[in-house]
Amino acid sequence: MKSIALSLFVIINLVFGSCSKPVKLQQETPKSSPVLEMSKELLGLWDVNGKLLDFRLYENGLVKYDFVDYTKKVSGKLNKTDDLKISKQIQLSESEIQELLKLLTSNEFQNLKDSYKPNMSCIDNFIENVIIFRYQSKEKKIQITGHCDDLKQPNTKYFPTFPTILSDLYKQINRVKNNAEVDK
Repeated sequence: MKSIALSLFVIINLVFGSCSKPVKLQQETPKSSPVLEMSKELLGLWDVNGKLLDFRLYENGLVKYDFVDYTKKVSGKLNKTDDLKISKQIQLSESEIQELLKLLTSNEFQNLKDSYKPNMSCIDNFIENVIIFRYQSKEKKIQITGHCDDLKQPNTKYFPTFPTILSDLYKQINRVKNNAEVDK
C-alpha cells in the first residue's frame, strides 16, 4: 500500500511539475575548483549569529560570497545569518586573479602559522575565521579564532603580532567586493 501511494505521489508530481515553467537559475555554477575559501562565524552577542562565506575564488575567476542584509533583521530576536544572508557572485579580471595569487603564493603567506589567537579575549562576542588556499596540489589552512575586530586593521591590543600579509589579504578581498558593488 505504501509503495502504491509513493508511486502515485511521484507520478502526480511529474505530471504537475512538468506543467510549470522552468526556472532560470540566477547564479552560475562554477566550472572549476575553489582555489581560496574564506569563511567566518559570528558568535556571542552580535546582532546576527552564524556562519558566512566571506569569499570563495574558483580557478576560472568566479567569486562567491555572502553578506548580511540587516534590513531583514528582527529586533529583539536572535537573528541567524542563514535567515539574513544574501549570496553574491562576481567574475574577477585576470589582473585581479593574478594580484590575489601573487599574495597567496608568496613565501610570507606560505610560511604563516596554522592558527592565530588574540592575546586578550573578547568578553561577549567574537569571530572565528578560516582561510583555505589550494594551489598546485597543496593546501594551506589558517584559523583565526576569538577576535572581535576587523581583520583589515586588527587591534594591536588583541593581536600584537598579527601578520601584515593577512591584513593585506582582507583589504584586497574587501576591495574586490566593494568594486563589484560600485560596478553594478
